[in-house]
Formats: sequence, C-alpha cells, structure tokens
Amino acid sequence: MAGVPFRITSATTGESHVVVTDGNGYASTAASWNPHTASTNANDQAADGSWDASAGVWFGASGPDDSKGALPYDTYELEELPCGANEGKELLGPIEVRVYRDGVTVDLGTLTNDDLPRTVVSKKSVTGEDELPGATLRVYDADGELVEEWVSGEEPHEITLLTGSYTLHEEAAPEGYLVASDVAFEVAEGVPVTQVEMVDEPTRVEAGKVDAATGEPLAGATMQVVDAEGAVVEEWVSDGEPHLIEALAPGDYLLRETEAPEGYELAEDVPFTVEGTADAQAVTMADEALPGTAPGTTP
Repeated sequence: MAGVPFRITSATTGESHVVVTDGNGYASTAASWNPHTASTNANDQAADGSWDASAGVWFGASGPDDSKGALPYDTYELEELPCGANEGKELLGPIEVRVYRDGVTVDLGTLTNDDLPRTVVSKKSVTGEDELPGATLRVYDADGELVEEWVSGEEPHEITLLTGSYTLHEEAAPEGYLVASDVAFEVAEGVPVTQVEMVDEPTRVEAGKVDAATGEPLAGATMQVVDAEGAVVEEWVSDGEPHLIEALAPGDYLLRETEAPEGYELAEDVPFTVEGTADAQAVTMADEALPGTAPGTTP
C-alpha cells in the first residue's frame, strides 16, 4: 500500500514525525533509505495527497546528520494515520518500538490492514422487495451523534461503521409513505457485513362504487382520483369490489366518475382527504339509476 503515513512519537519527549510508505509500500527511517537531510520532516504538516515518500526524518534538537540513526535511544509509538490510500481499512497502532542499541535496525516486518466492517442499509416498502427511493435517512451513534445522512435510492446504501451500537432514523419518508420507527442495530466485532432493513408502510385508500338505492356494489364505472392540482393520479373501471389505492400522499383529493355504468347517471365528484395513517381509509361514490331503469320497472 503506497502513500500511507505513519506517525512516530517519542514516549519520553512527545516529539513526533511522520514517515510515508513508497510505491512498494515500504518505509524506513534509515539515512541509507532516505537521507535525514532530504526535506527533513517535510511530511509532518503535509496534507493527504501531498505526501513525500522520499522525505527524511530526524529526532532531537541537533541538526540532521546522515551518519547517525534518526532515533535516539527511547521507546516510541508507531501509529497509522488516515488517508485516501487506507480508506475503509482498520488503522494500525499504536505499536510500541524500543530503540536500545546503536546501529540496530528494528524490523517490524509486514503490517497488514484489515477491511473495516461494512453496514448495508435497505429501505423498503411493506408491499414489495425492491428498494424504496426518496427517504431521508440518518444513522446516529450510541452518544446521539450524527454519523451519516443520505437519501435512499434504487440500491442499498453502504457505510463503514466502527464496532458499537447505532440507530437508523427516518427523517422524511417518500411521498405516499409513513415515517417508520427507529431501528436500533449493532456492529459486532468480527462480523464483516451487517445488514439493516427499514420498512415503510404506504397510505391505503379503498374507493367503492355502489348503487344509490340499494347500496350494492356497482361494476362498469370508469373512475379517477384527482389531486388538488387537478392531476389524475389513479384511474380504473369498477368491478364490484372496493378499489385499493396505495401510497397517496396525505392531502385533499376528488373521486371522479368519467363514465357511468349503463342505466345510471354520472355522479358528482366526491371530495375526500387522505390522512397520514397506515389504516385503510374508505371513500364511496353512489350512482343514481336513470328514470325508468330502476329494478322492477319497465323502461
């Protein structure tokens, strides 16, 4: 892994400097690798993306001397710093290193970064298995601090979380759906992928068409639901059963008949309001029979 910075800190003085891995993923404080006098400690203040793997390192108040080792006798802590090259990885450290003999190389061998555990969050409707886009979602940690916020899309949302307890919160539901209750979940150590699912319930409206005289269900009427802006949001032909409409946004609507069944008059619009509840809400329109067509009469 190239371009990964490590901070080396003296346990005695607190002095610290940064070394960076080169293109082969290797770093050394030896003057034979990078002269101490070459851009001495230039990485201490460098930003991510501007690391210099060829910069030298030097500890102590004296000027850098390429004939000596960079580290005075002491105990040091080595700690991996976050950067673009190790994003999504578990950072290493602190690693204790002791320098106790002159001219000795302390070889730490190969250090390996493990992947951080992934958390995959799905937002779905109670009526289907596909992802439900348009929900504003937030993840909070155990202290109530906001960790991540996003709007759900066509695919599950993947985030990297440290081990601990979290809460998935829906700040705003998609149009026509109700805000779901918070979902608490745990990211456990040693579990590479944590699956979290939140389900939204849609509003439900049952639109009925009946005979005005008998109250019996009436088939064959061409029906519409029209919103407050006059847009047709649902259209169907009655079949004798209440017509279920899901995911209507709370608000005011009109139930409209555009074509009555044979032998019936066209009914007037019926206004109704969709409330923000998962309970089924009913609206009914009744048709009057044309004169001379009522049951028991001869046209």
